[in-house]
Amino acid sequence: MSSWLTWAAGSLLAAFLFSAQVPAAAAAQEPPCAKRAQGLALLAESYGERPLWQGVDAGSGALLLLTLNLESGRWSLLVARPEAPALLCLAAAGSGGASAPPAPGEGS
Repeated sequence: MSSWLTWAAGSLLAAFLFSAQVPAAAAAQEPPCAKRAQGLALLAESYGERPLWQGVDAGSGALLLLTLNLESGRWSLLVARPEAPALLCLAAAGSGGASAPPAPGEGS
């Protein structure tokens, strides 16, 4: 993966991680989930999103998958929990994000 895609993916993930707190009532609701192939097909067909980055959470073992439409900027963050690895659940979605520059002293 090119360095700018890695940088963009990292920037989007950071934006999600540092976003505002979700109200307690919304956090208690179950997120929408789908089988991996069906969920990715839906995002591709409906929003033009393609998988851009994935990684495993060191604490929980959950798979995090970031999809992005490079033209529109629309993105989704999906989670597959270890107890249900075949299901992707929507953790967050948005549009209009921007890549953040590297911190001073970090490479480009």
